[in-house]
Amino acid sequence: MTWGRDHMFAGGDDSTPVASVHFKAEQVGADFSVSYLPAGFLKQAVAWQEPEFTVPVYESGEYEGQPKQMYLVRDDTNEVVGQHSSKYPRREAYSHNFEVLENAFPNSCESVQTWENGGLCLVTQRIGEEVELPMGDELVQYVYSTMSLNGTKRTATIPKAQRVSCTNALGITLAIISSKATRNHDTRISFQAEVFEKSEIQLDALVRMARTFTDQNFTDEEFKRMVHAIVPDLEKDPSTRALNKHNSTLGSMFGAWKKESDEYGDKNMWVAYNAIQGAEQHRINTNFKWEDDKGYDAGQKKSIFSALEGVTPFADACEQYLKDELNRPESLLV
Repeated sequence: MTWGRDHMFAGGDDSTPVASVHFKAEQVGADFSVSYLPAGFLKQAVAWQEPEFTVPVYESGEYEGQPKQMYLVRDDTNEVVGQHSSKYPRREAYSHNFEVLENAFPNSCESVQTWENGGLCLVTQRIGEEVELPMGDELVQYVYSTMSLNGTKRTATIPKAQRVSCTNALGITLAIISSKATRNHDTRISFQAEVFEKSEIQLDALVRMARTFTDQNFTDEEFKRMVHAIVPDLEKDPSTRALNKHNSTLGSMFGAWKKESDEYGDKNMWVAYNAIQGAEQHRINTNFKWEDDKGYDAGQKKSIFSALEGVTPFADACEQYLKDELNRPESLLV
């Protein structure tokens, strides 16, 4: 499915903003089941014979005679969504994961999204109320849960704060929590408590940082110096591709700075930080593919998972640069 440009972490039917995970999954067709079929290949012994479907099997040991690989096939569309060793425990698509998340945070789901024929899935749940920041800004705490049938992402739950005004996912990735929980009550409560604990730590750090940064004016010239400090210089005689990417990166940052400072009506470190965050998440990590629908969808997927997994080098460098500029002990801001 395609992600709207102004809603980086949105998905599903907006007519029901928050509902159960099962409801949101059903809306986007993520509640499918899968069958396991032997994986093989067509083998043609000689040119004039019809090729035969050959399934490699284990020749000895505990799994003797069983296929070495199994296809995971969607029962509703007959599409292959993954391929696993037959030794890998079988599962019923995402139904158990959805149950675990719904039990932990009931009726809090904003979206369920899938890619790659359903082989990759992301569940977004809102677990906190809006927290007011200086200058009218607001943060909300979310948990994002990743899971896959194709092995591209591990099953995990990631707490992240998000700005209400622009959907930037803020803050370092404090923990990627395993959500391979069982139906056991004690396990579920432990998982829930760990998510809330990490969320509170992150949100508290972000609120303190926002208040500190908001009090510090930041001029256009200071922003320019910071950008050139955090963006690596080009090598001598760069390729056209490298030059274009470098210029697009700089242009995105300066464009975001103007947009943010115009909207806030002020120029300070918090505005600068959010400008770099926004440029990286919405432009740089999408590979600057905005107009092409196919490219944009792929770029947004990369951008979203980079933000969730903490792969945001420019935002990290910006945060550190601003903290160094304050000339205060690190402990005051983290």
